[in-house]
Amino acid sequence: LKLLAVVTVFLTGPAEMGGTLSFLLRWTKALEDVQQFWRALMSDACFSGRLIMLGDGACFMGDPPSGNKMIVRECYRDVYDCIMSKHHKGLLRFVVTGAPGIGKSFFKFPLMRWLIKEGKAKHIVLQVDGNRYLFSHDSDVLMGDERAFDEKLHQETTWWIIDQSSAAPAHPRKAPTIVLSSPNKARYKEFWKLPGATQLYMKLWTGEEIEECRAACFPDLSMDLVNELQAKWGNIPRYVLEKAQDEPAQDSLDQAISTCGLETVWKCIGQGDYAPEASHTLVHPNVSQPDAIPVMHLASKYVSSKLIEHTTKQQLESVLDSVANWMSRPDYIATAGALFEAYEHRRLEAGQLQMALARQVGT
Repeated sequence: LKLLAVVTVFLTGPAEMGGTLSFLLRWTKALEDVQQFWRALMSDACFSGRLIMLGDGACFMGDPPSGNKMIVRECYRDVYDCIMSKHHKGLLRFVVTGAPGIGKSFFKFPLMRWLIKEGKAKHIVLQVDGNRYLFSHDSDVLMGDERAFDEKLHQETTWWIIDQSSAAPAHPRKAPTIVLSSPNKARYKEFWKLPGATQLYMKLWTGEEIEECRAACFPDLSMDLVNELQAKWGNIPRYVLEKAQDEPAQDSLDQAISTCGLETVWKCIGQGDYAPEASHTLVHPNVSQPDAIPVMHLASKYVSSKLIEHTTKQQLESVLDSVANWMSRPDYIATAGALFEAYEHRRLEAGQLQMALARQVGT
């Protein structure tokens, strides 16, 4: 039988939050698939080198499409250690972001294990898809709506992990809080303004990590297909592995190029946190360490070439003038260089075509 509880909670807050509030929160024992996931994640047997492999038929969050295997990247531990170091210095609120599709949502699984196993947290409140889950060591997982377990969030022994697709919360809690977010700052800017908040970045994948993940988690995908998709998307596992054979997902890259265009890409380079969502598919932030200032890179030579193709001569001349100015700025060098190379390649091809046509006419 599921456990069903109705809890009446009284909170006293500042006047702007309504003073004394009284409301009902409903929670219940989570489904057995979620219980099975949590037991498997906490098992010492789930780690094999850099691979988490859930046993006993378990899958991540009880969701079969999410699978039961994942690579624990070195940068996951780097982000975790950076959070712990900054928390020790008094910070309480952390935004973890990075290029779309690099695995921010999967980071929460080793994160939850480390927090409990290393004694950093007594409870974890995970908020995802409008629901909250309460995880504790050697206890059943509970679930409720997006207001459930709020009393736990006023305890410093609880960590709050928010894997969000909408705006992050703007009201502070005592619980240390980690928001996993897309690079679009509009989704977390109010949270980021709170006292004790900071922003961290996740590194891009290396080619070696992509191949390790393919062999372990997507063995049915050929290396040739993955290499072909890497040449288009860059090292983004969502598109070169998870959705490698999903035609609408693959078409979305060219759609983003057509929608954004070169001028929007410039905005993403200069103001990446506030750029349109689609442009983050084309321009990726990368860092040497989690708390470093990111350097923006175009996803691939394919992207830079297609951007040049979709640009009018006037737009191109305007952009090239800007490129010349940007070459002295470190944050623009990588992208400016890639675009200039694509432009020169296009001009060379055009010149060769003109020469071929001239020879044809001459004969």
